[in-house]
Amino acid sequence: MKTMRNLLILSFALLLGLLSSCASTQLSSDIDMSDPGREDLQVLMTTLENNHPDLYSVNKEKDFKALYEEILVSALQMEDIEFYIALCELVAQVGDSPTMIGFPKDIAASLHALPIQIAYVNNAWRLIVVEKSKEPMLGSEVLNFNGVSIEQIMERAEPLVGMIIRYGSTRMFPSYSTLQSSTHM
Repeated sequence: MKTMRNLLILSFALLLGLLSSCASTQLSSDIDMSDPGREDLQVLMTTLENNHPDLYSVNKEKDFKALYEEILVSALQMEDIEFYIALCELVAQVGDSPTMIGFPKDIAASLHALPIQIAYVNNAWRLIVVEKSKEPMLGSEVLNFNGVSIEQIMERAEPLVGMIIRYGSTRMFPSYSTLQSSTHM
């Protein structure tokens, strides 16, 4: 009798587990996909799944899809810049530097690029491209911009560009960055 009760409890627990996993995977199919942002997100996800050689090598598939679902649910309430940043965070979860999203023209027009590029060289972020008049500054270590430390800037940028900041800059190759000012970063 005790064995039968244990089997029933185990069966019930397995059934609940299966039902809960089905409920979480059904979320996106219950959402109205007629919104252009949601359509774009679905195209992005399908493109990544169909074309990336190892999409889940760095982060677990369930974590990646949970973030996808979160963005899908929130898309209607997001401003364009918030949606773009959310997509960048999703793509950064792929964990490789070639897989990124470029700036849409309207968002790029709202940003102000600094006429410099920096790279992580000799254990520091350094100027590698400057205007001709600032040429003596080439190679100088970048400590901060407008009072914000370079560490804080890179920390803020990491969710958007992930592996370039975390690994690429110090291990695989020098990471080149064109710093852009935005109130959303």
